[in-house]
Amino acid sequence: MNRSRATGSDFRIRLVYLLPLFAGALLLIPAFAPHIFFYRSGSLSATVNPVDMLGYLRAEADRVLHATEPVAQSSYRFAMLASALTVAAWFFMVWYALFAVATAVLSVWAFGAAPSEALNLAKRVYRVFVPNRVFYGIFCFLPLPVAFMPYFYARFLGTLSETAVSVHFYGAPDFAYALLAGVACALPFYLLLPAQKEKRMDLFRIYKTI
Repeated sequence: MNRSRATGSDFRIRLVYLLPLFAGALLLIPAFAPHIFFYRSGSLSATVNPVDMLGYLRAEADRVLHATEPVAQSSYRFAMLASALTVAAWFFMVWYALFAVATAVLSVWAFGAAPSEALNLAKRVYRVFVPNRVFYGIFCFLPLPVAFMPYFYARFLGTLSETAVSVHFYGAPDFAYALLAGVACALPFYLLLPAQKEKRMDLFRIYKTI
């Protein structure tokens, strides 16, 4: 059955599977816009964006890990953790981008054409990376751990300098944007599960070919 013309529930289901891509595109705005600054010892740092901040965090961690002079054990442990977390943060961002793009592309194909062997194979491959609907909801929140990195960076700087460091934002904190985006993607998806089953518009179901 061709679904190239969508109305009502069909349109809402199509839109739901595009939401992660739209949300990711919107999250790029705060990701590259300088809006984070730190307060330490009565002075403010330069304003940075989250992407640059991850680079600074990794560079600072590498400096501590490869220091020629002895460093405090607590600073060394924090540096090891910081190095691992920056890798994890980049992994989450790349994985979310792949998830969002794959979901959008596959949904446009699946909902605009009749079931076929090629389409069913694509669905099976998709389910290797997004095994089920629970993982779909979890992946909608992949940007959220990254959004908490400014707080870790402030704690890391405070450990190195042995002073209190606080993080501040122009506008809402990053985790608020990430949380809102995750809810906006996951909640409609779960609410429309009955309609997806009824309309046979479900990326997690394999439909018989004609």
